[in-house]
Parts: sequence; structure tokens; C-alpha cells
Amino acid sequence: MKKTKKKTIAIFISITLLIFLCFLLTNKFMENDIFYTIKIGESIEKFGIDFKDHFSWISGLSYTYPHWLFDYFIYQIYQIGNFEGIYYFAVIMFSITIVLIFILNLTKKKKVTTSLITAMITMILLSYFSSSRAQIVTYIVFLLEIYFIDTYLKAKNKYSLIGLFILPIIIANTHIAVFYFYFILFIPYIVEYIIAVVIEKKKISIPFSNNIIIKKEENVKSLMMFLPMIFLMGFISPLGIHVYTYYPKVSHGISTNFIAEHDPITIKMFSEFFLLLLFHFLSIAIFKTKTKFRDILLLLGLTLMTLLHNRNYSLFLVLSNFIFCDLLEQILMKWKNKKYLIIITVIVILISSYYSIENFKSNKNTQFVSSYLYPTKAVNYIKENLLTPQVKLFNEYDQGSYLILNNIPVFFDSRAELYTKEFNPQLGDFFMKNMQIEIYYEQLFEEYQITHILVHKYSILNIIIENSKNYNQIYTDETYLIYERLN
Repeated sequence: MKKTKKKTIAIFISITLLIFLCFLLTNKFMENDIFYTIKIGESIEKFGIDFKDHFSWISGLSYTYPHWLFDYFIYQIYQIGNFEGIYYFAVIMFSITIVLIFILNLTKKKKVTTSLITAMITMILLSYFSSSRAQIVTYIVFLLEIYFIDTYLKAKNKYSLIGLFILPIIIANTHIAVFYFYFILFIPYIVEYIIAVVIEKKKISIPFSNNIIIKKEENVKSLMMFLPMIFLMGFISPLGIHVYTYYPKVSHGISTNFIAEHDPITIKMFSEFFLLLLFHFLSIAIFKTKTKFRDILLLLGLTLMTLLHNRNYSLFLVLSNFIFCDLLEQILMKWKNKKYLIIITVIVILISSYYSIENFKSNKNTQFVSSYLYPTKAVNYIKENLLTPQVKLFNEYDQGSYLILNNIPVFFDSRAELYTKEFNPQLGDFFMKNMQIEIYYEQLFEEYQITHILVHKYSILNIIIENSKNYNQIYTDETYLIYERLN
């Protein structure tokens, strides 16, 4: 009884500490996409989901609304609490993600200490991604998916099955870009089952059988029978068939070739990713830990995804945490002296607390909207002088979202897929030319009869046109300039 009470108190203290540290770690700075997210939410309230773009001055563009429900929800938060409300929403969602990691590891019969260490390490590394983007919803969805799959396979839990039907509906309305990934997470379980059946029938001996656990989960068969029905849950969305066609269109387009978060991961970018990989490898190779075959498959899949696109590093952190916690506990349990475990836990808490406090100090005076990155002053000049039918304003990729927030029609913005031929065939190579504007600027300016140009002071385009007689500078501030195109 006393042991149970102590564990309950330890869990309560751990959760409280995690929530507090999540608050200290959450980024205050508003990322670029949040601005158009707010206005799309407003547009949905006015026009519904009409599959039309309402923000570019290029007429006739179709828009898919890939995270319509998230956009609408963010707009409602903005109405109530402005950017501060969105910041606290990010704090709440980040806290839920980390606490869920902690609790779900406990449900796997892991110790409070190792569950807390895992949650804290994940929290520190994931803090880079702690912003109000649709991904923060999918982190929670995927964590719950793995939990529901595991509990269904263990006891054919009907509530877990219901959960597996509900989760794709959430994705289909909040972040359709990852809809197919929901079903990819079933693959390790299915492959493990097939291999287990083959081994049983053929009586094959496998290498590393002392380290790799291949279990024949009988309930995988019934889960596979439900998968086609679960797949159809994507239709419970006003986006309809777009839920299924969006990702194939994006993946076959060229937008991913020009966006930094789609670049391959490098050691310089996220060195800790490679350290985590090394930990997993050494755990199996040297410490002789036991690992489920499906966990190895999941880890390999997440690793490949991250190596190809650095944006997937966040999914790697979220979904590999269960494997990390399992391996960590096996290693620590090899030490018979429990003092080592307590010492390691205290060290992790102290380091996490120090890092979180330092982050909060540097984040404390950060403005929600950076005047260096976004044209916060230039928009006032545009509103007062350039909002006429005759003006066709050019803006670059990173500026469009903030212009949309300020009700200024844009030429281009960070809704990348909108400007590709896969979604709007009439645009042709529009996206590619804009992302290589220093080469194609004269061609684009002439084709779209551009009258004015908004550029960052340190952009390549500004360096090219600032001394040209064809452009007259009519506005400047610390970071942005506006030119009038003369001919």
C-alpha cells in the first residue's frame, strides 16, 4: 500500500514538473505559417470550405484546405487571445504530448524513473518543434494510435478498436498530408506477424534470436480485416476525395525540392539524431538488450524517413520514444545498485531544468512577430498607398503569409502546393520560377505585369535590382524595401 502511494506521488510530481518545463520550453516566436492559418480560419467562417483561394491577386486558384479544422480552431483562439492565446495553445499541446509519452510508457509497465527520463529527453529535443502548427495534433494522434494497436493486440480491446476508427477522422480534418502515414504504422505489426507464421511453419532458426523477439500476435489477423474500413474513415471530412489525393499530388510535385524542411538531415543540423541512433545500435549490439522485431522495423522506417527529410525528425522523436525507454530500462536494470538509477534521474532532471530555464530567459523578451523576418512596418505603407486595383505587388515566399494576415492580396506565399501545377495546372512552372526568382524575375514581372516589388534588404533579388534604372525605391525601413517597377 505504501509502495503504491509513493508511486502515485512520484507520478504526480513528474507530471507537474513536465508541464512546468514544457511551459518554459515552448517557442514564443510565431512561425510563418501561423499567419495564413489564422486568415484561412476566418475565410472558412465567412465562405465555408469552397475550395477557392481568397488571398492571392492571381485569380481562379483552387485551394484544398489541407488542415481546415485546425485553421478554424486557431482562428477562434486568435479572436479570443490574439498571438498570446496561440502561444498558450502551443504550450498546452506540447505539454499533452510530453505527458502522454510519460503516461504511455508507464502503461507498458516501465518504471517511473525511466519513463520520466525518456519524457524529459524527448521534451528537450522536441522543443524545437513546439509551435502552433498542425503537426502538434498529429503527434498526439500517432502516440494514441500505437497505444490503441498494442492494447487491441493484447486483449482485443473494443475501445481501442473504436479509437483506431476515430483517429484517422481527426487526421482527415486537421492534417491530411500525414493521412497515409497513419496506416504505415500498422506495417511493422503485420510484417512481424507474417514472419512469425513463416518461422513457425518452416521451423526456421533466425540469427540474433536471443536479442530479437518475433511474436505471433493472433489478433493481427482481425486487425487487418478492419483496416479497409478504417481507411475509409478519411471520407468523414468535407474534403472528401482530397484526403486521399493530396499527398500523392504533393509528393509528385516540385515544391519539396525547394523547401528547407524537406532537405536530408545532416549532423550539423541535428547531431542528436545520430547520437540517438548510436544509442539504439549499441543497446542491441553491446548491452544485449531484447527488442521486438516490430520495434526494429519501426525504428528503421523512421530513420529512413528522417534521413530523407529532416522535418520527419520530430516524428522520429515522438514515435521512437517507446523503443528508447524499453532499451534504457533494460540497460539500467543490469545495474543491481538502484542508486545509479536515482543518480541518472536526478542528473537528467537538473540538466533539463537548467536548459528549460535558460530557454525561458532568452524567450522571455521575444516578440511574437519578428520585425526582421516579417514586413511589420512595410504593411502600413502598403495599406495606405498601394491597395488599389492598378497595383500588382510582388512578394517573396516568406513574406506572403504575413501580408495575408494584414488583408493584403499576395503574389506568392508559403502555401507551397497552391502554386504548383499539380493543384493549379494553369500556373505551369510558377512555383519553380518564384523559388529561383533571381533567375526568372524579369520573365515573371513581365508575364504578371508586376508594378511594385516588396523585398527583404538582404535578399538576392534586392541586390540585383537596387541599382537598376528600371526600379525606383519608394519605401525603406530597417529590413524591407518597396520598389516601383518603371518599365
